[in-house]
Amino acid sequence: AGQQIGWGFQLQNPIVILLLAYLLFTMALNLSGFFEIKSGPLANIGHKLASKHGYKGTFFTGILATIVATPCTAPFMATAMGYALTQPPVIAMAIFMALGLGLALPYLVLCFVPALRQSLPKPGAWMETFRQFMSFPLFASVAWLIWVYAQQVGGGYGTLLGLGGLILIAFGIWVARHEPRKQPWKTGIHAVSVVSIILAFVIAGLSHMTAPRTSAEKESAMPYISFSTETLDRLIASDAPILVDMTASWCITCQVNERIAIYTDATQALFKQQNVQYVVGDWTNQNPEITAYLKKYGRSGVPLYVFYGARDTITGARPEPRILPQLLTAGLIADVIHGEE
Repeated sequence: AGQQIGWGFQLQNPIVILLLAYLLFTMALNLSGFFEIKSGPLANIGHKLASKHGYKGTFFTGILATIVATPCTAPFMATAMGYALTQPPVIAMAIFMALGLGLALPYLVLCFVPALRQSLPKPGAWMETFRQFMSFPLFASVAWLIWVYAQQVGGGYGTLLGLGGLILIAFGIWVARHEPRKQPWKTGIHAVSVVSIILAFVIAGLSHMTAPRTSAEKESAMPYISFSTETLDRLIASDAPILVDMTASWCITCQVNERIAIYTDATQALFKQQNVQYVVGDWTNQNPEITAYLKKYGRSGVPLYVFYGARDTITGARPEPRILPQLLTAGLIADVIHGEE
């Protein structure tokens, strides 16, 4: 039987997370000047896929950019993704083509308006400094991926596994750089380098065995109720207002919303005053119930915020559920709870 998936599902797999971290870490080491790929099959593959003129290099560059950059759909992609995944193939493909066009638009503008190229800086020694500087955003991305990986496979143990894999990658590359001239030593050095990198990939495989099959309890700065269909139905049958927060550790927008809007003292005090039941669905790992809930509201990814107003004391009816914007503020949440928004 097939499994339900949604936008961002690739980052629900700890193996994918760790392999992406390895890839970005290797790219960062290369940009920082730690090593250069000058010869051999790996260099030829990299040159053909990323540096060759024509469509092939841009195609594989686009694949990497899409995998890394789009799992969190907010604030502009969620509606498009949800709509596309419910439409016939032709319409869905047209939507994805439009998204791809948006990613490529800056380059297309430079191609069709050559005069703009004159405003670009001229080549020079500054390029090497800039290249090294660009390694730091990649290192930051690696740190974020390791944090997500740790959430999936279990706290300190997951961090140890992830960092251990990165150390093995760096050690394997470092050993390969120090290639002796004598053949016996040369063979041994190559073996150590290969074994180190293989062990890093073994760690990635072990992570799949140790990761939970569904999302674990999410660490939170405020009390919450873990999402399940049964729990939500029970809460809806009660009288209290409910805020459902569909989130994931790898969703940066979700983390920002939580810090600046939900986990604030003002929002926590308001929840307590109005008896708001805060329900959290953590989609960091695969969870079929959360996937079905997202689909129910026409979404294919997180974040999703749904507010169920308090039951009317006279009619006994609840207002229709309300979908909140994907960029939250504490004031917006307060207005929604008070019925002013």
